[in-house]
Amino acid sequence: MSGLDEERNLLYAIRALQLMFGAGIGIEAALFHLSEGGYGIITSDFRTLISRMEKGNRMGDEIQRLMKGAKSDGYRRLLTSMYSNVSRGSDILRSLEQQATREEERREERLAKYIEDLSGMPEALLSIGMLSPIIFGMAGLVPYIFSGLAGIMSVPEPTVMLHLMQGGLAFT
Repeated sequence: MSGLDEERNLLYAIRALQLMFGAGIGIEAALFHLSEGGYGIITSDFRTLISRMEKGNRMGDEIQRLMKGAKSDGYRRLLTSMYSNVSRGSDILRSLEQQATREEERREERLAKYIEDLSGMPEALLSIGMLSPIIFGMAGLVPYIFSGLAGIMSVPEPTVMLHLMQGGLAFT
């Protein structure tokens, strides 16, 4: 499993936990909800956690096992908050709210960077799309323009330049 797979649905899982804990639902029911589906790799992790708990393993031990296997920092923080709640009874709702805010900010930053990285691409493609037909069209005319210089310099055959022009236009 990669960190990207974990991060893909992390914010949704955090928000779901926030809603459940805010409504007074206990941690066992919240873990069961996450194991029921809809959260990608997080669902399969919690499905494994639930099945191991049903075999008699302690919830804290299973959450620690997930913490060791977590690839992304956000997922590891979520599991750490859950472990703190199980072992020490910490305020998980406030912690989840902070994590959700942090995850939203990270997503917004990554989206802004992605948009910034793509901003020059349409301009470059538009320039190539506008200029290449003109350039290749001019190349197709070279044998006709310089036909009078055939004795001074070598001028390509019109068919060669026609194929070059057509290939260039097709590539563009």
